[in-house]
Amino acid sequence: MSLATDLTVKAIVLADKIDPGIKPNTTGIPGVSKMQSMSGAIQTGAVVAATVILIIGLVMLLVAKTSKSNQVAGVSTSVIGWAIFIASLIGGASAIMKWGTGIDWGF
Repeated sequence: MSLATDLTVKAIVLADKIDPGIKPNTTGIPGVSKMQSMSGAIQTGAVVAATVILIIGLVMLLVAKTSKSNQVAGVSTSVIGWAIFIASLIGGASAIMKWGTGIDWGF
């Protein structure tokens, strides 16, 4: 076993033995329910914006295909790809938070 692997194993064993008992919770910060509500509103607005951008990209692609413009077609497919990528990140944000903390944040 290499030195780096040996040190990593020892660090993991040591980390398992030293548990400070700190767990994520929603009671330690005042106003968490307001932050949850604001986060949900921001998430909704961002999904709507990503949908509008996706529609704009699809219209651009339609115009590009009817006018046979390769440059606009390239830009529109990039816009569509980014809109789908951003929407998927926004849609998965609450799942990522729940996975990372183990707490259902409610949004």
